[in-house]
Amino acid sequence: MKKLLLLTCSIVFITACTTKEAPSQMGESISVEQLKNLPKDDSWNNKLVSFEGYFGFCRMANIVKSGSKAEVRITTEENCQGDRLIDAKILVELSGSTILAGSAPRNQIIAEKNINLETIKVLTDDYEKVSYQKFTFSGNLIYNNGNYYLDNVTIHLIK
Repeated sequence: MKKLLLLTCSIVFITACTTKEAPSQMGESISVEQLKNLPKDDSWNNKLVSFEGYFGFCRMANIVKSGSKAEVRITTEENCQGDRLIDAKILVELSGSTILAGSAPRNQIIAEKNINLETIKVLTDDYEKVSYQKFTFSGNLIYNNGNYYLDNVTIHLIK
């Protein structure tokens, strides 16, 4: 009986140790045309921006490790179709990972061992676990030797 009580108390304590943070600040909304013009315009360097699109693992050589940021491509259409908007670095976790203490997870992709857009889930900035769809992405636009990508990405449902 004492072991059961201790186990129950431990679970309650661990569950109480994860906290939810306030919503992240959204960046300045930029258009598809502005995104397409980024190679010629570095004035957006290190600025917080936001835009709508679909993420995808579009490269054959995408290496995805659980617990680390993966490079995904954000496009105008789902499943890597349409125009390329930007590459982004987004945290990927394998399904079943658990955080015991600290901030509750958000702004990440949850994938099965074999990544499949039909089974993938996304934890948005407001902690909702949703299926693959069009999102608003916000993050810091980083230029690096003529290339650019989105970092510190937050993921939001389109409202």
